[in-house]
Amino acid sequence: MSKTAAELHDEVVDLLDALQGTRRRLTEIKHEFARLDPDQLDVDEIGDTTTAAVTVQAARAGLGDVDRAVALAQDAVYAAMRHTSRLRNV
Repeated sequence: MSKTAAELHDEVVDLLDALQGTRRRLTEIKHEFARLDPDQLDVDEIGDTTTAAVTVQAARAGLGDVDRAVALAQDAVYAAMRHTSRLRNV
C-alpha cells in the first residue's frame, strides 16, 4: 500500500532531523579539530610533503565545506516542507 501524504511529510521531517543531527555532530568535530595542537602531531609520508599545521587547517577547511553543504541541504528540505506540509489525501 502506498504511503499517505502525511506519512511522506513525516519522512521529510525525519530527514530534516537527521540533517540537524549531522550539523550538531559536525560542529563538535570541528571544535575537536580546533583543539588539536599541530606541534603535538605528525603526518604520514604518503602523498605530498606537508606539515601537521597545514594538514589540520586543510581538514578544518574541508569540514567547513561539509557544514556549508549540509546547511544548503537543510534549506532545501525546509523549502520542500513548505509544500509537503500542505498535502492531504482525500
